[in-house]
Amino acid sequence: MSLAFTPLSPDCAPLLCAHFEKYGAYGRLCDYTPCVLLMFRRRYKTEYALKDGTLYLRMSDGDGLYYAVPIGDDLDRALDTLEAFCGGAPDFCAVPESLLPRFLARYPDAVAEDDRDWYDYLYKTEDLVTLGGRAYHGQRNQIARFCRTYGEAALLPLSRENAPLALAFLDTYAEQKQNLSEEAREELLSVRELLESEDLYGQSGGILTAGGRVFGFVIGERVGDTVFDHVEKADFSAVGAYQTLVNLFARENANVPYINREEDCGVEGLRKSKLAYHPTALLKKYTVRQKRG
Repeated sequence: MSLAFTPLSPDCAPLLCAHFEKYGAYGRLCDYTPCVLLMFRRRYKTEYALKDGTLYLRMSDGDGLYYAVPIGDDLDRALDTLEAFCGGAPDFCAVPESLLPRFLARYPDAVAEDDRDWYDYLYKTEDLVTLGGRAYHGQRNQIARFCRTYGEAALLPLSRENAPLALAFLDTYAEQKQNLSEEAREELLSVRELLESEDLYGQSGGILTAGGRVFGFVIGERVGDTVFDHVEKADFSAVGAYQTLVNLFARENANVPYINREEDCGVEGLRKSKLAYHPTALLKKYTVRQKRG
């Protein structure tokens, strides 16, 4: 059975946004959002195919070819199609925990593996809005200090018109960072590409300002009942800037039940910071590999 795979490109943003608006994100995972797919398409050589209303995605990390969970009305039929195309059961990536039993029942000889570094951090939006109780005492103090030092903070809605403000901040941010990894440099390139695009890939977000100065920006999108915080950059020399950005972004999305602040990639400082906001869940994702030979 034929599937015509094509490299993913920014021109695919409207197609992806429409598809995920209809079907949502499996398990509230960031892997099933338009922005993540587009931002990391080069790293994983991501390709897509559409057949009978189902979206198929495949990618490579240098360790083999993997397929995401097909996104459409009938998963079993989609897996039948994929197996026919591949000439057998393929390997899968980003399988949410809720679907893992279904995959292992279908592929009983497969091996499922998860990696703590790639768990998504899911929060109740209300918690990040109110920052209530002793658990968030530190964040409240940091925000208060930021506002005392720099003035009242505001989050300007990100738009095509003010994207240059975010781009200028991104340049300064990159200059301040030393010894960036290849992955970090690639991420900055992807963020720049997004901010320079005509439609911002359909994303929303905001620019953090105080006292007439830009202190950072955030880029995100809503898929189903979850807002995904894809990009979060702030002036790390300004105490409280990151905490203020997180809180204001949550306030802008107070009508959405959950915020996914995505993975920590095994970075110790990032893990500590994300745990300090007390996630309501850590979302596991699995690689399902078939036994061969």
